[in-house]
Amino acid sequence: MLLFAPTVVMAQFKCTGADGKASFQQMPCAAGGKQQALVLKTPPPDAASNRPSDGITTLRDVVTGEPRIVKQMEADRRVRELEQEIRAAESSIAGRSGAMDRELVDLRNRKQFANNNLADATYEQSISAEMQAVAAKYKALNDIDLERLRQLNTSLVAAKQAAGK
Repeated sequence: MLLFAPTVVMAQFKCTGADGKASFQQMPCAAGGKQQALVLKTPPPDAASNRPSDGITTLRDVVTGEPRIVKQMEADRRVRELEQEIRAAESSIAGRSGAMDRELVDLRNRKQFANNNLADATYEQSISAEMQAVAAKYKALNDIDLERLRQLNTSLVAAKQAAGK
């Protein structure tokens, strides 16, 4: 029905004053000025002319539920979510590595105070075993996060392809 709507015609006047300045108005020019009548035609509204050609999403597209626009927005949201999860996993790994380093430094400092007698040698061995346990604990936790990070990166690549990025 919109395709057969009549074209709207509006009258505009270009008025040139005595000082040579031009102005545009809908009413005829005042006496003493030069007047030129302009006829402006407004094309009928249709879906193609109201949609931006540069890929900008309008509220109208979202409200009308344009499937392509909605799918693109969902794909973009998924990419952002995956990027945020990747940053969180990387931050977790870095934080855990820092905590491991701090624990190991503390254990090394305690190890320095062992003297050269049998009791201190046993104490030094227990600290060494504790250091190995600390390293193994953090390695296991980081390995879980590294595997999750690999999965997230794979999902991100797929999501970017779906989003056309």
